[in-house]
Amino acid sequence: QAQELFAMQLVSYLASLRPTRRGRKIDVPVAVVFTKADLCADSVGDPEVLALANAPGLWKLCEARLQNCRFFSSGVAGSSMSTGTSADVSQNLTSRPRGPR
Repeated sequence: QAQELFAMQLVSYLASLRPTRRGRKIDVPVAVVFTKADLCADSVGDPEVLALANAPGLWKLCEARLQNCRFFSSGVAGSSMSTGTSADVSQNLTSRPRGPR
């Protein structure tokens, strides 16, 4: 649960950078990525379900404070990702150096 606490602290930090009126959500796009999600039985399907099952405090905080927040999950090898939509994308996420040599 230390990772969830750290992520919640990051959301609170973002909130402190952009003060809003009481009751208004922060308009900063935030993506929460669960890595190694294929090791978790809850990860099949919707990343939001994974968030609710494994990080409910973070999910509630994001819902309460962030206007534009999405949850994503990636596999152990980083070779695929799930967006939780019916049109899931299978894409190689391995980073390779690019640019002039």
